[in-house]
Amino acid sequence: MTTANSGFIETWNFIFVTLFVLTSIEFFDAHFINKSVVNYSNFGFTALVVLLFLPRGFIKKPVNFIAPVQLITLAIMISFFMAVFSWKQSVTDTFIATIPLLLWPLFFYLDSVRFSVKLLERIILCLGATYLVLYFYQFINSDTILFGKSLWGDEFIENRGIIRISFPGGGIFYLAVFIAITRISSAPNLRWLYLCFMVAGVIVPVMQVTRVDVVGVLMMYAVHFLKGQSFPKKILITLTCLILALYLSTSYTRITPVKGMVEAQKENVKDGEKYIRLVAGSYFLNNFSPSTTNRVFGNGVPYVDFSSYGRFISIINDQQGFYLEDLGIISVYTLYGVLGVIAYLIIWIKSFTLKLPRQFQYPRYYLWFLLITSLTTSNLYSPNYLISTVIAIYIYQTVSSRAEKYKAAIQQIDPVWLSPGIGTSSKLK
Repeated sequence: MTTANSGFIETWNFIFVTLFVLTSIEFFDAHFINKSVVNYSNFGFTALVVLLFLPRGFIKKPVNFIAPVQLITLAIMISFFMAVFSWKQSVTDTFIATIPLLLWPLFFYLDSVRFSVKLLERIILCLGATYLVLYFYQFINSDTILFGKSLWGDEFIENRGIIRISFPGGGIFYLAVFIAITRISSAPNLRWLYLCFMVAGVIVPVMQVTRVDVVGVLMMYAVHFLKGQSFPKKILITLTCLILALYLSTSYTRITPVKGMVEAQKENVKDGEKYIRLVAGSYFLNNFSPSTTNRVFGNGVPYVDFSSYGRFISIINDQQGFYLEDLGIISVYTLYGVLGVIAYLIIWIKSFTLKLPRQFQYPRYYLWFLLITSLTTSNLYSPNYLISTVIAIYIYQTVSSRAEKYKAAIQQIDPVWLSPGIGTSSKLK
């Protein structure tokens, strides 16, 4: 293949993936873009990847992350028939509802074309920066909705002491944040950019009053910056975090978003066993599925407000206040059954066992962030996060595999290079 052809293919792949990500996050829900254009574009990109790369994906050897990606894709395909036969949802409605969530074959596409990790990082950082700019622009100009969604209809209103904006692309943003913290000490030319991402990684979820996201981000910061530090530095960092937490908890009345989170937490504790998420979780685990088969293989994706299955979900939302979006891994089980849950468990287990070089720890942090938020959010299956999850898993798989091959190659040349503290061993730990 000539250099010109190689460059053209790389450019095409770059454009394709960038547009795929943008359609998956609905172009940050830009209201001046026709919704049909967004939907049809996303449908086209997803269908193309499914048709061309899904068959290749199932013949791949199930090693590392390939196995859980194959498993959850299979779970989604089986759940398709559960929605059709158990809930009498038409094939067309089920297809329309399922396609936006069938993003996992993108992993097989990236793997087949050997998509550059460096290019993926550029896409993530550029779109993560775009997310920040558009979010703060919309927050400042909250009287007119141009980007994002209001949680209460056609206008942004104050809730928990602040204007809360549901902004698509959160997964890409947090993945960019984790790239930033892993590179902040090794890229002096971009240090200010990475520092901005790091600070925004805390400010944005606080402004959105999403408690679990704040906890997840801070825990990943602690994991990263405590790693490899001397014992006195670990004590200093830990004490700083405790003092900050104590300040926030005792002075929250002066910080409006924090006040909202604290008051919401108090309400949840007060509710106890009547806490709505606990009641909803129990319902979807024990009473929702119409048969034992559905309890094993899931119920499929409802076409909300259009099919009879979707309207039933809407009734549950309106009358009982039970939302799948608030139930995390329980939602995965409800939609895709036991196989979907097992797939995610395998992903998280591998995120603890497969090694990565220090400068590529960010996909691990992202997967751990998903684990922390996996009980009370839709991050595990929402297209706004799912696209970044697939990308993170691909990067993890690629970097981990290359590191192992590199390590094995050095060992064949000169085993002493892999002795503790010698040669490249410290870089590959």
